[in-house]
Amino acid sequence: MFEWPAELHFYPRVVFRGIDMSAIGIIGTSAGFAIASDGRMRFNEETRLKADKSMLTLETDEAQKIFQIERTDGTIAFTITGVAASNDLKFRLWDETKKHAVLLSESRFPDGLKYVKRLSANLNKEINMAKQAGIIEEFPQNRKFEFGSGWTIARIFFVGYFNSAPCFVHTEFHHSDGNNSEYLITAHPTSCSFLLGPEKIVNAMYGENGRPLNDSPFPQYIKDLNLPSSFEDAKQYVLGFVQACCSPTALGMDESFKMVGGRIHMATITARGGFRWVPGFEPAGA
Repeated sequence: MFEWPAELHFYPRVVFRGIDMSAIGIIGTSAGFAIASDGRMRFNEETRLKADKSMLTLETDEAQKIFQIERTDGTIAFTITGVAASNDLKFRLWDETKKHAVLLSESRFPDGLKYVKRLSANLNKEINMAKQAGIIEEFPQNRKFEFGSGWTIARIFFVGYFNSAPCFVHTEFHHSDGNNSEYLITAHPTSCSFLLGPEKIVNAMYGENGRPLNDSPFPQYIKDLNLPSSFEDAKQYVLGFVQACCSPTALGMDESFKMVGGRIHMATITARGGFRWVPGFEPAGA
């Protein structure tokens, strides 16, 4: 058993240009972390009209959106929401994150927060260099940055263990002038959860206060974590949200939800077991 926060936290994802809309659930407990995601990667209609045949072949229902960073001093998993790539995919934030994780593999850090700070600083430089080089044509102006003026570009969520201590941190890259990316890092309590996906589905499952709705159109996917719960319940909580987002019921609510779907992936990160794909929900070839 473990304690849950008095209030669950939900941050709905907003559709951006380029490759957009995902369903991702993240939860932390005293037993470990669980992450689930959909596997669909589709260009939005604006980008598809400009795309050539080679670009369209990059669309897939098997996209991996959960990644691991293995270090001698810990294991971290990360996932990304927002504008995770340039429209032509020449810049991919997930690849840049993996690259810089390797570059930092021999550097020592006292905790996960300081590690994420260094990694995020390096990634912010890469984003700005890609913008200056014209690889990233425009920064989005769809989602207001909630901690100041400007707009959010992307967010990276990091969960895992660093020097045996739990780490739950996210970095929000944002801009105010359309030219320069900045970033803000937020550390969260271990017992915190995020449902990142269509706001209509989040609200239809749990409402504004995070409590399960009795009249939800997704009853089979809801897990009430206000009751005594286990780590298995936590896994079902994030999995159920992603399954709901990929369901025919969701598509019936809004045609744009066709951007979510594909193969569902799920992983756990624990202090003893490290990063593990949940059997039946691993990416192809994992």
